[in-house]
Amino acid sequence: MNGIEDPGRIDGSRRAAPAGLPAPWERRAMAALIDMALSLGLPLLITAAFWAMFVGSYETVTDTSGAQQSAGLGGGSSPAGLGVVIAGSVVGLAVSAWLAYRQGVSGQTPGKRALRLVTVRTDGGFLGGAGGLRRWAVQLVNILPLGVGYLRPLWNDERQTWADQFVGSTVVDARR
Repeated sequence: MNGIEDPGRIDGSRRAAPAGLPAPWERRAMAALIDMALSLGLPLLITAAFWAMFVGSYETVTDTSGAQQSAGLGGGSSPAGLGVVIAGSVVGLAVSAWLAYRQGVSGQTPGKRALRLVTVRTDGGFLGGAGGLRRWAVQLVNILPLGVGYLRPLWNDERQTWADQFVGSTVVDARR
């Protein structure tokens, strides 16, 4: 399974896509959790920090009847709050798209690199940037039926999710 050379290395060097056995589901799941922490967790933390600094300032006020209530300093929700949430969402999508592109070009995301897994085409080459983005977009077929598509590698002989099968990819163990 000697694959196509990787044109996307930053240092200009090239390497062939590795051959290997299909990756175990547990290692794929761990890699996905690492990537999810980067693509969702990081933007969420940034959004929460900006919200706390600029939008979410509250004070306790006492009305004429003596009841205490929390009120935003701006008098309630603000356009800045909506802007922070939208910006955080855009950052999350951008990080996810970048990870998908890099996975297509190099076969790896940070999670897959940490666990020494590589995503390749079923013929052995890398997916390419557009192929990585396609694989990311097709993940919806894994999510919609209650996430069952992500469990498919547990019973599929090639250990492919539905998205893998649709785009012609597989995840291999690069430890060997």
